[in-house]
Amino acid sequence: MGTIEVPVAVSEECLAALDAAVAAGRFASRSEAIADAVRRAFSAESKAAVGESYRRAYEKRPEESWVGRAGAHLLQDRVATERRR
Repeated sequence: MGTIEVPVAVSEECLAALDAAVAAGRFASRSEAIADAVRRAFSAESKAAVGESYRRAYEKRPEESWVGRAGAHLLQDRVATERRR
């Protein structure tokens, strides 16, 4: 897939953090860092939408209470793990 340049305005604070991440070697360039942030944001949004779909489905058709608690706990652990990445 090709790429398209998109001008992006950020605060000086954000730019300093971005440059620090590039200088530390976390990203090869500002562009790579911003693209990664956008991918992560959309990934998180997608995962949140799936979680919301499950929540609505379980409201309509709840399982036995222990199954719901176990599933919610597992989902919560998964979300916390993803946020740490």
